[in-house]
Amino acid sequence: MVGSGNFCRFTVFASMVGSRTIPAQPYQRRSRTEQSCNAGESRMYWNEKIGGRKCIRQGAVCVAVVTGVVFGLAVASLAVTPPGPGCTEITATFTNSTPVVISGGDEPVVTSTITVSAAGAYLWDLDVTTNLTHSNCTDLDITLMSPAGTIVTLTTDNGGGNDNIFNGTIWDDDANPGGIVPYDDNDGMVTDSSFVDGTTGTPLTPEEPLGAFIGEDPNGVWTLTISDDENSNGGVLDNWNLAVSTLPSAPTDTVASFENAADLNILDESAVNSQIHALGLSNRICKVRVVTHMKHTFFGDLVIGLTSPSGTIVTLSSENGEGLDNVFDGTQWDDDANPAGQVPYDNNDGLVTDHLYVDLTTATPLCPEEPFAAFIGEDPNGIWTLTIGDVAAGDIGVLEDWTLEITTCTYPDADGDGVGDPCDECAEGDDSLDGDGDGIPDACDPFSFCGTGTGIMLPFMVLSFGMMRRSIRRRF
Repeated sequence: MVGSGNFCRFTVFASMVGSRTIPAQPYQRRSRTEQSCNAGESRMYWNEKIGGRKCIRQGAVCVAVVTGVVFGLAVASLAVTPPGPGCTEITATFTNSTPVVISGGDEPVVTSTITVSAAGAYLWDLDVTTNLTHSNCTDLDITLMSPAGTIVTLTTDNGGGNDNIFNGTIWDDDANPGGIVPYDDNDGMVTDSSFVDGTTGTPLTPEEPLGAFIGEDPNGVWTLTISDDENSNGGVLDNWNLAVSTLPSAPTDTVASFENAADLNILDESAVNSQIHALGLSNRICKVRVVTHMKHTFFGDLVIGLTSPSGTIVTLSSENGEGLDNVFDGTQWDDDANPAGQVPYDNNDGLVTDHLYVDLTTATPLCPEEPFAAFIGEDPNGIWTLTIGDVAAGDIGVLEDWTLEITTCTYPDADGDGVGDPCDECAEGDDSLDGDGDGIPDACDPFSFCGTGTGIMLPFMVLSFGMMRRSIRRRF
C-alpha cells in the first residue's frame, strides 16, 4: 500500500483483485462502490460491506483492505456536524441549472425538479438555495415538494415591491437564531425582513419549516413550484439547489412533556415571560412541539417567541390572528402541522401566516412562523422561556398554561464508545483509539504499520516469518 500526495493506492491482497486509485476530486454522490473526495475538513471511512460513509478523525493517510472487503480512506470537503443521535450526518448538494422563465402575464405557475440519489435513508436537515430574478417578489408564492409528497411553503407574498431579493437566498431553518420579541422587523425571517430593493435577503427562515421533511427518505424527485399571482411583472429562475443532510436510518425517539400552568397576565404594550425548566433528558433535541392556552381580545397585537436554554429564539407568531379573540387558545404548534398546501392558494390553514381565522375559534394545529427545527441538536435541559409581547394598546389577555414537548433521539451503542451502531465502523471497541495513527480503530485494525508508508499487513508478516523459519530449518 502506497500513499502519495492526494492519492491513495491500495491492493486487495486477500482476494487478489488488483489495485485501485482514489484521486482527490470534488465530492459527489456516485454509486456505492465509487466514492471520492477532495482535500478538506474531514476524513471519510468508506465501508463497502455495509454501504456507508463514516467520518473519522484527521490524520489517517492510507487505505486498508481486509479479505476482499474494501475500507477506503479519502479526504472529504463536506458540511459535517455531529447531531444528537450518535451518528454524523452526511451532506450532499444537488442542483438544477436549467433556467425557467416566469412570464409577466396570465399569472403563471412554473415548476423545476431535482432528483436526489444515493443519499442516506433518513433526512436530517435540508437547505434550499434559489437564484431567482423577478421585478416584484411580493407577487411570488413558492413551495417545495418532497418525493413523499410533503409540501413546504418557502414564501407567499413577501418582499414588498422589491426586485431580485431571492436571487441567491439560502432558505435554512437555522437562519435566524436571534430576534427577541417584541420587534418591528426580524431580518432572518422571510415574513418579517426589512428587504432592500435589488439586495438579496439571505439567509432566511422559510414561511413554513423545512423541518417538516425530517425523517423522510430524500431519494427521488423534489419539485420547486413558483406561482406568480399578478400579471404585470416577470422573472427567471436561473438555478436552484438542495443541500441534503442524512443519517443512515431512523434513530430511537424519546418524548418528554413539561408544563407551566400558572396564569400570566398579558398587558398592553409590554412583554411578559413564562418559563419551563426541562430536566433529566439524556440526549440531544430532535423535535419540539408547544401547546398554548391563552386568551386575548386582539391576537393581531401579539408577537410570541420561544427561547431555548442555549439562547436560540424561535418566533411562533408575529401579529397574526387579525382582530379576533382567543384563536391560540389550545393551539398545537408543530413543524409538521401542514403537510399539504400547494400554490397557488388564497389561504393555507396549517400556516399561522395564512390561516383563515374565525373569531373565538382555536386555530390548530399550526406551523410556527419560524421553525422549531432550529433547536435540533441542542441540549434540551435548562430554562425554556415563552415570551409574549403586546405591541398595541387597547386589548389585554392571559396565558393560562403552556406545554413543551421535547423529543430526543439516539442510536443503540452496543460497545459504548459513543458512536451509534449504524455508523460504527468498529463495533468491537472504542473508535477513538488508534495507536498506529492510520485512521482505523485499533480493535478493528488488521494492519500493523498502516500510515507509515510501508503498507505491511500483519497476516503477511506472520506468513512471511513462518516461511522464513521453515527455510532456515531446511538449510541447517
